[in-house]
Amino acid sequence: MEGKRKISEKELAQILGEHRRWADSKEKGKRAHLNEADLGGASLTEANLRAADLRKVDLSYAELRKADLSYAELRRANLTSADLSDADLRSASLINADLSGADLSGACLDDANLSGWIIKDIICTHIMQRDQRIDFAPGEFEKKYTWLESVAEVVLDLPLSDVTYYAGQMMAAVVGRRLGAASGGIVLRSMQAQSNDSTRLEFLVFQKELFDLIRQAMEQIQEALREQSQDLKALLAPLEAEPEAIGLRQSMPIPFTPYEWRPRDVEEILNRRHAQMSQPLQRLAEIIDSAARKILP
Repeated sequence: MEGKRKISEKELAQILGEHRRWADSKEKGKRAHLNEADLGGASLTEANLRAADLRKVDLSYAELRKADLSYAELRRANLTSADLSDADLRSASLINADLSGADLSGACLDDANLSGWIIKDIICTHIMQRDQRIDFAPGEFEKKYTWLESVAEVVLDLPLSDVTYYAGQMMAAVVGRRLGAASGGIVLRSMQAQSNDSTRLEFLVFQKELFDLIRQAMEQIQEALREQSQDLKALLAPLEAEPEAIGLRQSMPIPFTPYEWRPRDVEEILNRRHAQMSQPLQRLAEIIDSAARKILP
């Protein structure tokens, strides 16, 4: 394709090998930078492209079955008619990506950014969501996941942190479950610090007819969390004081070596942190569920 970077099969194999070592190791290999590359029709079944840079890449008609594309940057990628069945797209950025005619059956889209994606005539019999299978009738996935400019916002009296992220995910899951929108009618899109002690959360609503109910439920949850904010802050204080706490800091050490993001390191920290959050998360779940029931019995 004109304007795209041509990559030979041999070069691609070398890039994938280096990337696999980078993704699996803390010291070896090199992250794949395939932005604006022409990979149309490429055979990438079960390829490890975790956290790869695939911006504006041409992957039309590519074989990506069971590929690991988690955390990949696929902004404005051409994935038309690609086979993405059973692919791992968790936390991938699919902003303005074109998946027209692609096969997404069995893929996992947990926490992926779907803003502005194009899914005309997409094939999707089911997806895996939080390890559960969600089935779709013909055309149902396209109808539910086509981008709509419906955004519900709430401000929580909690600092920007991993705990607040989990609270946002709980809110989406609880409200979605009570509305019967388990297939992804509402997803957490973004978090932004409003101050040292408050965070603004944005939720995408893919089913327009549910927007008003979802907004009311979110506002009810926001108020319930605000009423319990002092107790929650006391409960969360020990977690926020730990060295591995993820959130805002008053100062940050400046490294004198080139910075490189390693998703495996971040994932290990998150897993350790999550294991320590049992009591705070249980309390958050109780508050969120109780508040949601007042609007969505």
